Amino acid sequence: MSDGQMPEQVLSGRYRLDEVIDRTGTSEVWRGHDLQADWAVAVKLLEEGGDAVTRGRFARRAQALATVLHPNVVTVLDVGDRFVVMEYLPGKGPAGPSPSDEVRTVLGQVASGLEAAHRSGIVHGNLSPADVRRAGSGVLKVTGFGLLGDGLPVPEVPVTPYRAPEQLDGETGKPADVYALGCVAYELLTGQPPFEGDDLEAQHRTAKPERLSGVPEELGTLVQSCLAKDPAARPSMSAVRQALTSPLGAPREPVAAAPSQPVYGTAVMEQPLGDETALYEQRHEDLDRPDRRMLVQLGIALAIIVAAVAAFAFWPRGSETPDPVVQATPTTVTEEPTPEPTPSQTPSASESQEPPSTVGPVQTLGPQPVGDSYELRTDVPPPGGWDTWLGRFHEAVEDEEDARAIEPGVAQRAHRDIDDAARRIRQGRVDRGIRDLRKVAAELGQARDRGDVRGDGSLAEFLTKFKLWP
Repeated sequence: MSDGQMPEQVLSGRYRLDEVIDRTGTSEVWRGHDLQADWAVAVKLLEEGGDAVTRGRFARRAQALATVLHPNVVTVLDVGDRFVVMEYLPGKGPAGPSPSDEVRTVLGQVASGLEAAHRSGIVHGNLSPADVRRAGSGVLKVTGFGLLGDGLPVPEVPVTPYRAPEQLDGETGKPADVYALGCVAYELLTGQPPFEGDDLEAQHRTAKPERLSGVPEELGTLVQSCLAKDPAARPSMSAVRQALTSPLGAPREPVAAAPSQPVYGTAVMEQPLGDETALYEQRHEDLDRPDRRMLVQLGIALAIIVAAVAAFAFWPRGSETPDPVVQATPTTVTEEPTPEPTPSQTPSASESQEPPSTVGPVQTLGPQPVGDSYELRTDVPPPGGWDTWLGRFHEAVEDEEDARAIEPGVAQRAHRDIDDAARRIRQGRVDRGIRDLRKVAAELGQARDRGDVRGDGSLAEFLTKFKLWP
């Protein structure tokens, strides 16, 4: 690896590497400059000498992170063979001790960003206060994603004050991010992490942090629940976000399943402030101006009128009974599931002209529980939602690659075809996507018969469980 004093280096003829600003066990993060856009960028560069399997995994994780378009998540601008380009955020993050109301605001933004990442199957894996940076708009963004998949082994790294107990045993997942957020919350409230000093590993495994004092009871209870030693005892990131963004003392509805796609923020292009990449969210203070509020209200009223007129124009004629309008809030279904709409059906005026995404856990019926076996269906997503399931398929192939139990060309084609099926599912073409996935499984079965894939590994178990192999 370089020491930051190397001669000028330009990646893909566009990204100049200027200075190393962070290092991990397998990569470096550089402050760079986009020579075409003429702005500063952050470049995460995978170490040289990695094999094709490692580079492929890195690229797939980076591409997955690129789909997380959320105001509280660092924006991915480009993905290369062994690098990922992100917006550069030189702004400082939060520090403690801070007043409880300020900490709640900070944590709410961080939890919102991590929730969006989790919906796309991205686990941070190494969250700390240094990974929370302030953009030019004042919005906080989560950075430093390790590009780890949920449940993938964790590289050997030093024990930190924010590392979950299960990570000490080489495993990570979404609950580990909840634990780390609890540690960050504790530090912002008290000025020091819940565990520090000697033998951090033993403290993470068995010690209980000192009780928070001078903190609202609900906030203190939430932080304690995030610090549970058992991953299954911690709340989901969705529940944490809801608790942090709800008024103190307000009754809360049960946490609904996470949406299939991240909540997209409204972005505007502004002149870069100093070296910061020119990607900012709409300023909240602008929305508080009376004239801006009036325009927003008029716009909403106009949209409602247009939607009503268009809905009347497309209302089914004759004796047909119109379909009920689908509400944004998930509701309990008491009727039998209706068949998947065909492309010839006309969408209601309140819906987007683009086909609705079906990736993720939100569906009318919701994911079915995991059992001994499960068959892919068009009307109900697989356990955990489509994003999680597709990620598991990739990981099952990667397990065979790690074990040298699959021919490299077969693995490469499988990853490519899984991604193609995922794109169709995201476009709402679930039936076509499932057909493509069955084709992938059939081709892997043929490879197994040729001896190019072992028939008793993780991939075989996965495909058999979901009835893609007999």
